[in-house]
Amino acid sequence: MFIDVRILLPFSADALLFPDVKHIYTDIDNLVIINQTRSDHGLPELCPTSISKTVTGDEDSINLVDRILYDTTCLGGTFDHFHIGHKLLLTRACVHTKNKIIIGVSGDKLLKKKKYLEMMEPFKLRFDTVTQFVSQFNPHIPEHDIFELNDPGGPAIEDANIDAIICSSETLRGAVWVNNKRQEAGMPLLVIVEQGLVQNIEDLGEDDDGKISSSALRKLLYEEKQRNKL
Repeated sequence: MFIDVRILLPFSADALLFPDVKHIYTDIDNLVIINQTRSDHGLPELCPTSISKTVTGDEDSINLVDRILYDTTCLGGTFDHFHIGHKLLLTRACVHTKNKIIIGVSGDKLLKKKKYLEMMEPFKLRFDTVTQFVSQFNPHIPEHDIFELNDPGGPAIEDANIDAIICSSETLRGAVWVNNKRQEAGMPLLVIVEQGLVQNIEDLGEDDDGKISSSALRKLLYEEKQRNKL
């Protein structure tokens, strides 16, 4: 049996387009960018592969890969106008999940205070987009539980079998709130896995605070709609 391993040098963009490559070992941010490039060229996305690395010392050997895998993870979001920040968040969730991933897609009850609400995509489109991304990115996770989220806590504050919650830097306070609720109920606390925000590369207007966000994208669409009325 032979294993074909290829090492990609920085800026070797053409090497990302090998049609026969199925797996890649890289960090999460690079993985999302690479898969977006392959998708733009009509190629299937690559699956992440972890290399088991063992460190030894005074304590017993520790498998670093096992330390970042959780049996059941959860996260929630609006996932409106699906962008690279959403892809990074869902990618991190898939990478850290061993058996079950629980994803709440915000329903109408949680959207009443959203900016530029009239430009929000319908729930079914947002739900289907998340479902498709997770299914294609890592189909090997045995169970996907994707549902309409209509209260802030959802199963994260009720299900004792959940091990970790995936959040962005923007929603970190919400993850801490979830743990406070679990502590009050005598439930085990969740491991909080934080994904950093993605900075904008262009000006999105006065409501933009320097990060890619659905609200900034809705603002652009709203302003374009208003200009078309003139």
